[in-house]
Amino acid sequence: MLARPRGERGGTGAGSARPWPGEPGDGGPQGGSRAWCRGRGRPWVVTRRARTSPQRSRSVSAGGVVGLWAPAIVAGIPGLLALVVALLTGRSQRRNAADIEKLRRTLDEESKQRALVQRYQEPLARAAYDLQSRLWNILRGPFLETHVHEPEGRGWLYARDSTVWLFAQYFGWVEIVRREIQFLPIGEHDQSRRLQSALGKVSYVCSTDREINDGTFLIFGAEQRALGELIIVEGHDAEGRTRTSCMGFAAFRAAVEDPDGQLGLWFTKLQEDTAKTAGKNVGRERLRLLQHALVDLVDILDPAPAHVRFPSDRGRA
Repeated sequence: MLARPRGERGGTGAGSARPWPGEPGDGGPQGGSRAWCRGRGRPWVVTRRARTSPQRSRSVSAGGVVGLWAPAIVAGIPGLLALVVALLTGRSQRRNAADIEKLRRTLDEESKQRALVQRYQEPLARAAYDLQSRLWNILRGPFLETHVHEPEGRGWLYARDSTVWLFAQYFGWVEIVRREIQFLPIGEHDQSRRLQSALGKVSYVCSTDREINDGTFLIFGAEQRALGELIIVEGHDAEGRTRTSCMGFAAFRAAVEDPDGQLGLWFTKLQEDTAKTAGKNVGRERLRLLQHALVDLVDILDPAPAHVRFPSDRGRA
């Protein structure tokens, strides 16, 4: 800006510019300056506008913005903390819910296993006990020898066919339990593992042809399942619900004697092996090991010291 003193005329003559007397040369506290130029008349006064630093301008603006929003920011902190707490609490609750659901499924599986054992424990234990009892009588008593001399007599037919039926009944209940077990993780419990181990031992004694050279009463694993399948029937319990069971002795004997049925074909070998064992030292090693394995199975299904289902004096032949 040019400020012209009153009463002076401007000129175009050369002059020298120097700072205004008593003032800084270029700048000052605000970065402005004044200078005078001597021409023909009195000096012209030259006033320069002060410059503001860009950095200072931005800092002043930023400070203003911060100052403007500071109350809002402070007021929003509690809400932000509440949101964080809610998120963490929800995550913890979801994790706890997942743990509870996992525990519930575990307890539900255990309940199903206990219900399975309770449902089939009695008939399976009864089948195993009756078969081992018959084997003990064959090995230690004259059960077969008493009637073997009358091959067509009523006593012999009963001794032979009832022995075969006891084998079939045991295989039938084992097959029923196997069908139920395949849908449950029953191997997680110690009692279940012991039960499966005992069942496997019985099956092995019946099917092995290496440790026992005698082929009498040799029944391979698939044959054991087939004999069990043939004797399984669908019935109803006292409340009218469907219940899987095994043929009784009367129905079994009628089915075996039916010339058009399949049971006679499948159980012919067991009938012949029973006749071979009567009064002879044939097949007795397998029957002895089988009787011991069945006693071990009964001990698991009806453990000591209670023995609530069967007598405690379970001898081994």
